[in-house]
Amino acid sequence: MAFRATGYYRSYKAFNQIIRQIAASKNIPVADMNRIMNDLVAGLRNSDGQIYTADYFKGTGNLNTVMFSLDGVHPNSRGYAFVANEIIKVINQNYKARIPFVNVADYQGPKLVPSN
Repeated sequence: MAFRATGYYRSYKAFNQIIRQIAASKNIPVADMNRIMNDLVAGLRNSDGQIYTADYFKGTGNLNTVMFSLDGVHPNSRGYAFVANEIIKVINQNYKARIPFVNVADYQGPKLVPSN
């Protein structure tokens, strides 16, 4: 992948490592947003058994399983619900909390409306 050979890639990897090191030195847990976003892009099976994807180019038949907004960059409300659950996991695991997870399926995916 050409991106991996860029200075930007090296910088962002170094920056993420600095964040992890500083957090570890202060015993602060970190939600790995890079992994979480990569999971969203790759597609995943959620705890409800549904397979969610980033692919909204297959037409309207799979829009209820898409986790990204129509700009193709930002998660939609369903995608952000997944992100919230991943952050809740880190909080619950590290602080002995019992924050309940949200049901990802309760959040809307992209919505297409007919044009005039």
